[in-house]
Amino acid sequence: MKKIRSKLSLALLPVVVFPLLALGLHSMFLLERLSQENSAVQFKLLLRNSQAFLNASIKTNHANLAFLPQTSAVNRYISAENIEDKNSHLGPMVQLLFHQMMKSNPGILQIVLVNNKQEEELQAGDGIDPFSPISPTNKAVLKLMQSQAEKSYVDFIYSPELSQFVFKQVISFSNNNPELKAYNYQPEPNTLILTYSLSPLLDYIKAQEKISGYQLLLIDRIQEKTLDARYKNMPIENIKNSSEVNLNDTSFYIEKANLTDGMALIAMIPKAIVTAPIDSIRWALIIWLVLSMTVLLFLCSWILGRVIVHPMEKLRRLMHQVAKQEIRHIPLLPPDDEMVELRNQFSLMLSRLEASQLELEHSAFMDPVTGLNNRGAFLQYLQKRVFQAKQEGSSFFMAQVKMHNLSGINNTFGSRTGDQALQLIAQVLMGLLKKYRLYDNAKVSLARIGSDEFAFIIPPPQKDNQPSAAQLCEQLARRMKTPMMVGNYELKLRFSAGIISYPEAGSRVEELMQSANQARHEASRYTGNYWYLLDGMIAAKLREDKWLESELSSAIQLQQLRVVFQPQYSLITKKIIGAEVLLRWHHPEFGMVPPDRFIPIAEHSSQILDIDLWVLNQACQCLAKLQELGFTEFHLAVNASATELSNPNYPKEVSRLLKHYNLSPALFGIEITETALVELDDVARNMVKTLKEIGVEIALDDFGTGYTSLNHLAALPLDILKIDKSYTDQLLENPKLVDSIIQLAEAFNLQVIAEGVETQAQLQELIKKGCHMAQGYLLSRPITQDALLTLLDESPDFEQWETHTDVNTESHGLMTQSRYPERSGL
Repeated sequence: MKKIRSKLSLALLPVVVFPLLALGLHSMFLLERLSQENSAVQFKLLLRNSQAFLNASIKTNHANLAFLPQTSAVNRYISAENIEDKNSHLGPMVQLLFHQMMKSNPGILQIVLVNNKQEEELQAGDGIDPFSPISPTNKAVLKLMQSQAEKSYVDFIYSPELSQFVFKQVISFSNNNPELKAYNYQPEPNTLILTYSLSPLLDYIKAQEKISGYQLLLIDRIQEKTLDARYKNMPIENIKNSSEVNLNDTSFYIEKANLTDGMALIAMIPKAIVTAPIDSIRWALIIWLVLSMTVLLFLCSWILGRVIVHPMEKLRRLMHQVAKQEIRHIPLLPPDDEMVELRNQFSLMLSRLEASQLELEHSAFMDPVTGLNNRGAFLQYLQKRVFQAKQEGSSFFMAQVKMHNLSGINNTFGSRTGDQALQLIAQVLMGLLKKYRLYDNAKVSLARIGSDEFAFIIPPPQKDNQPSAAQLCEQLARRMKTPMMVGNYELKLRFSAGIISYPEAGSRVEELMQSANQARHEASRYTGNYWYLLDGMIAAKLREDKWLESELSSAIQLQQLRVVFQPQYSLITKKIIGAEVLLRWHHPEFGMVPPDRFIPIAEHSSQILDIDLWVLNQACQCLAKLQELGFTEFHLAVNASATELSNPNYPKEVSRLLKHYNLSPALFGIEITETALVELDDVARNMVKTLKEIGVEIALDDFGTGYTSLNHLAALPLDILKIDKSYTDQLLENPKLVDSIIQLAEAFNLQVIAEGVETQAQLQELIKKGCHMAQGYLLSRPITQDALLTLLDESPDFEQWETHTDVNTESHGLMTQSRYPERSGL
C-alpha cells in the first residue's frame, strides 16, 4: 500500500463534511413538521377506528332489526286480527324478543313497533310513554325516512325522552307470512325503530384516550354541545376555531374532523407528546454529526484519496457488471500497484469460475453412463413441454420404462456389465425414437431418470410410419424377447413400462410423473415385458386414492370417523338382540366417503391397524354403557380386517379392552370375512383360535362368496355363519342356496344371520326356513348410539316395525355412497 499512500494528493474532506452538515440542518427543520404530520396521521387513524366502531354498531343493529320481521312471532302478531289474542299472547312474545335483543346488546335503549297508522303498538326499553301514540322523536325520524322514500334510515338525534343524544335506526317491512300470501293477503307496511345509546362510542373514545394520550371530544355540530360529561364546561367554540389552544398552562395542538353529519371528533394533542421525541432525535442527530465529522477528520488523511476511491469504484463497477453477466471476460493490465494486481487476480478467478460453471452445467443435466439427459433435465423439459402444450392446446405421450433385472446383472457380472446394459438400452430407445426425431426433434426427449429407469416424451403420431407409444413398447419387447449381447455376455433383459397422455393423466408435472409411475407399477404386476396405458379416469382415481390416503391419516384426530350400529333381530323372539358395529367417514369437504372406497385404501397403507383398534375401543365403550343401562344380554360385533388377522397383537388388544371395560367376552363378537380366511389360511386359523380362547364369538361374514372349504368350518371354532346379501336377494327365486347354508350351519351347530333383508317376503321366508337372526334395511338402517339406545328402550316387535332411518348417519357426499353401507364397513 506504499505506492497508494504516496499518491494521496487531494483531500475529500469538504465533499463529505459539508453534505453532512447540510443534511443535519435540513433534518432539524423537517423534524418539527414530520412530528405534526405524524400527530395528524394518528388522529386520522383514531377517526377511522371510531367511524369503523360506529359503522359496526349500525350494521349490527340493522341486522338485528332485519331479523325481527323474519321471526314467526312478529309475523303472527302483525297478521293477527283478534285484538285480545294480540294483547294477551302474541304481544308479550314479541316484547320478549325485544328484551332478549336488548339484553344481548346493552347499547340498545329502545325498540318500538309502529303500525301503518303511525301508532306505537309495542315498546320495550327506557323513556317510553305508554299513553302516547308515538313519541315526538320517533315521529320526527319516521317523517325524515318517509321524505327520503327509503325502507331503512339512520339518524343522530337528541332524545328529550331519554335526555341524551342517541342514534335512531328505522326499518320498514311487510308481513312475510306465506299462509297469508296464499290467500292474496295484501300486507300493510310496518316500522321498527331502534334507539341506540352513544355510551359504547364514548367508552371506545375513552379507551383511545388512554392509549394515545390525547384528549378526545365528541361534539354535537348542530347544537354546539359536547356529548361527553367530562368536558361540558370546556369552551368548545375556541377549540373549534383554532389550531392551537392553551388550557390549564398546557398547550395543545387541535385536530378536528366530522365523525357523522351530526357529530364531530376533536383531538387536543399535548405539545409535550409531540415535542418529546423531537428533542431526543435532535440531540441524537447532533451527537451523530459530531462523531461522524470527528471520525472523518481522522480518516480522511489516508482513506479519502482520489487514488483509492477511483480504482475501488472502477473495480466495484466491474464486479457489478460481472454479477449481472454484462461482461464475461476482464482484460489483464500491466501490474502497477496493489489495486491493479487485485483486478488481474479477479480476472483469472473469473476465467476459472466460468470454466467450472460450464463443466458443472454439463454434468448437472447429463447422465454420465448413457450420455442421455438425467432426471433434472427431463423434468425441466417436461415443464417446458407442458407449458407449450397449454399454449397450443396440443397433447403428447410420456412413457416410463423400468429394467427389472439390472440389479441381478450388477451383482452377478459386475457394475461394468450393468453400465453396458444401460448403454445398450439407451441405444435401442434412441433407435426406436429416430422417426420422431427426424420429423420434430424439439418435441422428443429421452432421459435416464433413475438407476434402472428411462423415460421418453413423444408427440401424437403425425405420419403413418410413426408408431404410437404403445407400439414403441411393443417393438422394444420384440427386441428383448431374445437374449442380447452385453459386453462379453449374452443376457436376456426384461422391462415394464407405463404410458400416459397429456392432459388426460394430469395437467402438472407432478401429476404426470405420479401417473406414469402408477401406470408402470400396474405393468410390473405382470411377468415378461409388459406395458400399461393409463387413461384419464384411472389416473384421476389413483390421484384421488392418494389424496384419500393422506386425509385418512388424520381423520381420527380430527373426529371425522364415527361408528354406527346395524341392529340384529332374533327371528325366534322377534326382538333386537345385538348389533354390528360399522364405520363411517364424513369428510368436511366432500361429505360422506363410502366405506368400500376408503377401507381398501386403509388396508393398502396399513392405516387399517389404527382404525380397527379405534373401532374396537368405540364398540367396547358402547357395550359398557349399554350394560350400565341394564341391557346385560345385548351383543355387539366388530369386523376384523385381513390386516388385523395377521397382526399378532390384535388378540392382546381385544383382551385388554374387554378387561378394561369389564365386559363379558361372550357378549362381544369378531366378524371375519370368508375372503380373508381363504387368503391368510393358516395365519387366519391360528388367529381365530387365539380369539376364541379369549371367549369372544366368532362369525364368518359373507359366507358363500370366498370359496371356503368344509375343512375350514370343521377346523375353526366358529359360532355364527352370516348369509351374504347376494344370496338373500335370490332367496325367493332360488331358495336352495340359503337352504344349503342353513343345513350346513345346523350340521356344524352354528347360528345363522341373514344380511341385507329388505322385503317382508324375504323375512317371512327366512323365518319359515328356520334362520336364527336377520339384519337389513327392512328392520333398521345403521343408526347412531343414541338412536340405538332409543330403539332398545322402545324394544319394538319387528312385525309392527317400520323402517328406521337416521339421516345423520347416511348423509351423502360428493363421492359415491354405497347402496348397502352395512356391507361395506369395518
